[in-house]
Amino acid sequence: KHIPHNYIETDSSSDSSFEDRESYKKQLKLQDEIKCLEKTLFKRQAQLKDADAKLKEYKQNLNDAKLQAEETVRKHDSASSSLHTVRKETRELEERANKAGLQLITESGNLKMIKTEYKEMQQKKSTLEKILADINVVS
Repeated sequence: KHIPHNYIETDSSSDSSFEDRESYKKQLKLQDEIKCLEKTLFKRQAQLKDADAKLKEYKQNLNDAKLQAEETVRKHDSASSSLHTVRKETRELEERANKAGLQLITESGNLKMIKTEYKEMQQKKSTLEKILADINVVS
């Protein structure tokens, strides 16, 4: 029932009708607000669900990254340990090579001296054999 804006009535039934209309308008307004809130709530729930899914994905990515970092650190530690071992072995080999080199030089000098002594002894032997042969010829 449409009532013009300029319609004024003073009896009590009119007041009651006016209050009913105002109450009805308030109810409609509240229903609209509830619908709006429900739509907003539905959107927020969808956003929350999406954010939760992304959070799970990011947590998994973070966990994967942590595992990969731990593996990388383990490989680094292993490589570092291997490098340390190789460096130690290299130093030991260099020391042994230096000692062997010095020993080779020393032994080369000794061999040269022995060869010289051997030559000298061969010459003495030859000389002594000649003297002995001469003595045997004379006797």
